[in-house]
Amino acid sequence: MEDMNDSCVRQCWGNLAFDHVHSEAVGNSGGILCVWDPYVFCKNSATILDYFVITRGQWRLTRQNMMVIVVYAPQENREKQSLWEYLQQVISKWKGEVIVMGDFNEIRFKSNRFGCNFNPLDAQRFNAFISGSGLVEIALGGSHFTWCHKSATKMSK
Repeated sequence: MEDMNDSCVRQCWGNLAFDHVHSEAVGNSGGILCVWDPYVFCKNSATILDYFVITRGQWRLTRQNMMVIVVYAPQENREKQSLWEYLQQVISKWKGEVIVMGDFNEIRFKSNRFGCNFNPLDAQRFNAFISGSGLVEIALGGSHFTWCHKSATKMSK
């Protein structure tokens, strides 16, 4: 990402009511941007590291503590495993609701990939992170795959 300023975020968000946190670009990653409506969510703190942004705060309607983690996971398996372990520790210490979203560069099941290699050990580690953190995958509507190579010979969720 280029220098992230309010006018750039406003163009993406589409209105004047917003708050945000972002990470700078790392390698091929363009960075991470997390934007929200401050009338709905009130940020108390944020942690910004290479592969994720964590925003802690309160959901205003219910006064529930909320932690939102936006991930852009590395490709390297060892770094990815370290990320899962770190995030699982952070989540286990949090008293409140947790939302984790982003690009995990991993799939849970062989059926989530077409035309690409499937590594069952990596999927097992990713699934262990999800279950060990008490997370539940929310089913997405629309297409079965969320990424497609321009030639349509490779697809994944």
